[in-house]
Amino acid sequence: LRELANELRKTQYAFFIPLFIERMRAAGAQHAVIESIRHTAEVAMLKKHGGILLVIDADRRLRYDRIVARGSATDMIDYDTFVMEEEREWYGAEGAHDMNLVAVMQQADYTIKNEGTRVELHAKVDEALARIEASAA
Repeated sequence: LRELANELRKTQYAFFIPLFIERMRAAGAQHAVIESIRHTAEVAMLKKHGGILLVIDADRRLRYDRIVARGSATDMIDYDTFVMEEEREWYGAEGAHDMNLVAVMQQADYTIKNEGTRVELHAKVDEALARIEASAA
């Protein structure tokens, strides 16, 4: 999927954002969550349409432990391979059309550290959403 997304970004950097916004509006929704924004052009398009970028991050080793614990076939990789693949996404190793999570995260309107339990994460998300709602009022 990474390669397909990068190919689409070569011709239309923010391909996915307008598509998601169109689907949201067609469904009559006022708000939506778009997960896995990985390119700065996607951030720009999101913000152009009034969106807010909320980043949820955790320590790399904790993220790895969580995906291994999830147990899906695609998650069964060793830590070194995980780090190598993640580094490609973090710094845009394959050019301007590639993912660049570091640059995306630097543009966050809100950032949450997800290093506790699900209950703690949900509380942090609720708090961030309340702040977003309050700032929109």
